[in-house]
Amino acid sequence: MTEKEKFIREFNHAFTIGDTDYLSANVTEDVVWNMVGDEILNGKTAFLNKIREMGENIDLEIEVQRIISHGIDIALEGTMAFNSHTGKCQNFSFCDIYKFSGFKNPKIKNINSYIIETKE
Repeated sequence: MTEKEKFIREFNHAFTIGDTDYLSANVTEDVVWNMVGDEILNGKTAFLNKIREMGENIDLEIEVQRIISHGIDIALEGTMAFNSHTGKCQNFSFCDIYKFSGFKNPKIKNINSYIIETKE
């Protein structure tokens, strides 16, 4: 496993548990999170607020199936289950494509998230 792959696994774990300190330290101030077909968040504050909002309403489980890395881009494919506090469970398949700020001491600059709800 490369250092970048290890980092992206750690980043996704932090996302899963709502570790906003870790996430904040590893995204740029001008990070853009495009949840394709849903909403686009611009800036670190909007990104972190969304993470906090999501964490208040759900428990999240993520299973990483594949990571592909090339240059300053990395793609992560997996499945996730949202368990809301109301008892509703939703399952999804996803692919996140990350762009880093550069090669030396990189932070995440852009995330494109493609999410499809599945029946299982």
